[in-house]
Amino acid sequence: MLARDTVQARMASEEGCSLMELCYQTIQAYDFWHLHQHHNCILQVGGSDQWGNIVAGMDLIRRKSASTAYGLTVPLVTSASGDKLGKSSGNAIWLDPTLTPSFEFYQYFLNLDDDTAARLLPQLSLDPIDQIEELVEEHVNSLGDRLAQRALAEQVTRTVHGVDALNAAVRATKAFFGGSSDELEVADVQAAAACGAMPRKQLEAGSVLGSTVLSLLSQAGVTSSNAEGKRLIKSGGLYLNNVRVIDAAHKISDGDLLDGSLCVLRTGKKKFFLLHITSD
Repeated sequence: MLARDTVQARMASEEGCSLMELCYQTIQAYDFWHLHQHHNCILQVGGSDQWGNIVAGMDLIRRKSASTAYGLTVPLVTSASGDKLGKSSGNAIWLDPTLTPSFEFYQYFLNLDDDTAARLLPQLSLDPIDQIEELVEEHVNSLGDRLAQRALAEQVTRTVHGVDALNAAVRATKAFFGGSSDELEVADVQAAAACGAMPRKQLEAGSVLGSTVLSLLSQAGVTSSNAEGKRLIKSGGLYLNNVRVIDAAHKISDGDLLDGSLCVLRTGKKKFFLLHITSD
């Protein structure tokens, strides 16, 4: 391991190479050897950044067991800046919906820049390569249509979370980011709630009904003071169920609740808050 150019370069660098990094490769190599000995494992697959660790395991197996093992690496999924996506980098996109809700998962791919979307589509799509290449070419020729982003978001979300989660994410996206000022429908809000489209908070009806919209903002944690709420309304940046609020003295009534228990606050263009109003 110490003879490898990559390890020598790290040890000679200003940052150096920590004991943990050195032990990591040794332990991963031993893991490969153990799996080879006890489970007849002959192939280890990993990201391209794991090449050195995998090769260390192959070398250990050859030395200790006089056997041959193999390694296979795949390109890393990286951000536009070239950083890999992962928990150690702080930008992980989790497959577990409790860690990354399906809506956020869908939105991540939908909001990729054009170059990254075109690069990731061949890596993550299960479509035939000729179809992918045709779509990428069409995407490049009509960047404003975001064809690669939509295809990637739909395909990956469907594969990971299923059709129902994808449909809910698409419906929530159209309802909340479609640019319409029409009132929301209950089904749209329920779809958004199901896929984790926005922060949620439960409030008691007794503290909401009859109170002013300024009070509701405070109870929901949207603003920290009435003055902040008034400035938000004056600037035209507050919406209740997708309808702009123009009167800071407006009092919340049953008519402001969708299906008698839900309402959505929006500040600006893309920041939403879902409130579930419960009986006392």
